[in-house]
Amino acid sequence: MANKYAAPAWITFALVAASVEPIVAKFAFKDEITAIQLIVLKAALGGAVLFPFIFKKLCDRATLLRLVPVGILLFATNSLTLFALSQISVVLLITIVTTTPALVGIANSVLGRDELTGKYWIGFVLCFVGIVMTLEYRDLTVNTWGLISAFAAALSSTIYRVRMEIICEKQAPVEAAGITYFVQGLITLAFLPFAIPFPKESFFFGAWIGISAALANIAFVSALNLVGSTRVSVLTMIQRPLLIIAAAIFLKETVNANQIVGIILVMVGIQLAEVKRKSAEAKLAPAQP
Repeated sequence: MANKYAAPAWITFALVAASVEPIVAKFAFKDEITAIQLIVLKAALGGAVLFPFIFKKLCDRATLLRLVPVGILLFATNSLTLFALSQISVVLLITIVTTTPALVGIANSVLGRDELTGKYWIGFVLCFVGIVMTLEYRDLTVNTWGLISAFAAALSSTIYRVRMEIICEKQAPVEAAGITYFVQGLITLAFLPFAIPFPKESFFFGAWIGISAALANIAFVSALNLVGSTRVSVLTMIQRPLLIIAAAIFLKETVNANQIVGIILVMVGIQLAEVKRKSAEAKLAPAQP
């Protein structure tokens, strides 16, 4: 019974925490804080918060060999996302990264872990179309490097999710998520000379993004361990509809007909996009240290 509610709880927590980043980042960019400054502060401050909880595991060589490459992937995903946010509209970024569940599903299918049925693809397409219908494209801004960064972020996120699921077959999810986030914090220090001097306001924004991202990563990996990387990637597509509903309830924002239809499509699609996990024998064995 505990597992029945654990996955929805972790996913909900991850979605709420992850929602902080794009909002705070846009406010930071308006204050002329650069993407590189946010990247450095986000990774460093988030890693510092996690350090007391994972420092013992950092002394385990085998654990580090498994998780350092994944930490690099996480750093790449987060950095590319923030850079893309500074170059293109939020709606365009959301549209591009919404392809991630399909990429994760294809990767797991190739690795022999998941079987993607026609029902799964129907569900994914409904979710994708639904999310597109909830977005406003009137003030769309397009930038070549922003587009490249957004697609690269989707690809690195895909590899990160698939690899993390394999690692969590042997490693506790909270430890794995905490160490990978800390590793990306250390990597970020190499970019410190390009980020200084920091405006005073940047530490406030960096702390918000860093702490929320660290907690979101732990919650996401914990959910991923329970339901698999393909399924959890589909479930996170509910984030956009939930934000619209929350804005309508708490901020009294108007919801138009397209958004209502989009929300319904996402809800239906998530129910349809079930993943058939293949037998344990067909899984790719976890990499050895």
